Amino acid sequence: MAVLDRLHGFGSSRTDAISIPALLTWCDQDRDVRYPLAAAIIRFAHRAKETGSQVWSEQARALLANAPDPNSVLTEFVARFRPQSWSGSRAALMEENARLLDNLPDSSGELMAYVADAKAQLAREIASERQQETEYDRRAVRITLERVRAAKIHIRLLGDVRTKEYTGVPSSSDSSEPTKSALMVT
Repeated sequence: MAVLDRLHGFGSSRTDAISIPALLTWCDQDRDVRYPLAAAIIRFAHRAKETGSQVWSEQARALLANAPDPNSVLTEFVARFRPQSWSGSRAALMEENARLLDNLPDSSGELMAYVADAKAQLAREIASERQQETEYDRRAVRITLERVRAAKIHIRLLGDVRTKEYTGVPSSSDSSEPTKSALMVT
């Protein structure tokens, strides 16, 4: 299983090919180190074909069931609930991952205490992320509207200047609009 040592950083899909017995055998060689290490690199969840929702992977279930310290394994999974690259809403992805905590296989009381804390922390982070996303969206809309307004003004003023230049006829809004020289400055 030396190959598992080289898989870290190459993405979860390569670890999908490792059988659960082989994974557990490798982890059992240095239980305190390798169970959390494996949790850091395996795919912890996948989409259920029936529902399309996230469910724990078989490898993740096996690690949680066999680890000497399931908290250390779950800690690695929860750390990965916060995507480092994404498209769409990061808060929505975090929320979907956090729902996995509601479906933990055979959880002990000690693990459930960690789960309660993790859920509370994730809920705070998700709320903060949603607020940031909302502020970003509002800022983006405001900037877009400002640009549209500026473009409309520019087009209207440009049209007035062209009317004067090409026809020699002042536009109907001549009295309230800036002069041609003022337009050239902008």
